[in-house]
Amino acid sequence: MAAIAYVTAVGDTKLLGAYRLFVNGKTRSIGPGRGDQSIAKDGNLVYDTVDVTPTDGTVIDMGLQCYHSAPSAAGVMMEVKRDSH
Repeated sequence: MAAIAYVTAVGDTKLLGAYRLFVNGKTRSIGPGRGDQSIAKDGNLVYDTVDVTPTDGTVIDMGLQCYHSAPSAAGVMMEVKRDSH
């Protein structure tokens, strides 16, 4: 059974990434990068699609950390979907 995470965060031009996604204690994704910032200024946030399917059939333990130089402007969202196909 596949599991896909869709992740986005409010970017900060001082940082390379606005979020860090951990899966089973290891960094799986960092983003969105600086190249995506011009899109965010138009009111649209770029999101990353991350395959978080467990390779050994175990339970997934996920964590999500948000970075921003102004803590009041920080924001992050994640949606995880399972595909039984």
